[in-house]
Amino acid sequence: MECPFQLSILIPTWNRAEKLREQIDAILPFLTSEIELLISDNGSCDATPQVVREAISSNPSATIRYLRNPTNIGADGNIRKALQSGRGQWLWLIGDDDALNFAILPELLPVVTGSKQQVHLLQDSPSGMRSIHSYAVSLRDFISGHDQLGNDLLQLGLVICHRAAVASIPPPRWEEFEGLQHTQLLFYSEGMKQTEILVSEVSLYRKARPEGQPRWDLFDGHLGAWRSNLLAFPDARSLISARERRLRQSVIFDALVGRTLVGKRTLTTDWLFCLSSFSLRAKLKACLLLALSNLGPRGRGALLSQLLPGNRAMIQRIQSELPAAPP
Repeated sequence: MECPFQLSILIPTWNRAEKLREQIDAILPFLTSEIELLISDNGSCDATPQVVREAISSNPSATIRYLRNPTNIGADGNIRKALQSGRGQWLWLIGDDDALNFAILPELLPVVTGSKQQVHLLQDSPSGMRSIHSYAVSLRDFISGHDQLGNDLLQLGLVICHRAAVASIPPPRWEEFEGLQHTQLLFYSEGMKQTEILVSEVSLYRKARPEGQPRWDLFDGHLGAWRSNLLAFPDARSLISARERRLRQSVIFDALVGRTLVGKRTLTTDWLFCLSSFSLRAKLKACLLLALSNLGPRGRGALLSQLLPGNRAMIQRIQSELPAAPP
């Protein structure tokens, strides 16, 4: 497929019109004839269409494309559509609220287009760094020894990937990632299997990166990340499993404790995945949670505080937020 642009900036969005407006305004000064901006609207019912129309009409020289799904097809589906619709040689998938420093584009784009790697992972540079610092990492080393980089690979805004990877993915492979919240990982992993990954340290954010929890549920997000990595790198399953236990086992277990306390249902398939993937010690503790899940919330809390002393502070905090039991 002919690529009329060097880079496509892709923004999947849904009902976040004001965030999207701010993001478009930040990107517009840096759009050139080599860069297109594509917005994939997942059936928003707010002012999103108006925001995009205003941007297009006010900036006739900029290439801004607007795709709108008649109904919400899910976050994974919308991300997939954006990736498949970009016309640039390189695709940069970003969030509608990522406060990225687009002033880096004039310096970053030549680094990307002039390299032999197909996947570029962007890292926020140390304060005061004035130029881009890049280094290559092999796929095996990336999986086995760069936990934080592996975690960042899942985040919107941190990866620029060659579009050739999109064409190589058959529809059944995309469908395997539906509902796991990290469908873009399939695209990135295909590029990583062809070449090393290039890590570029840049001044990445135009303002301080917001702290706090991600927009998605911690349990679903981390469990989906674990499953997505296993699907994306089937030939490195043992290395992926070891890394995911290091990165996510504790967070997922804490989420299971919280769900057990408040009586939130966890799917049988999710329990089975945890029981098969956790370390032996964590498996035993997960079995304990499963056994206690049929007790009332106060009874569960009392036993869990005794049996899981490492989680006691979290258990007491959650208990304090539970509604009082009826007399």
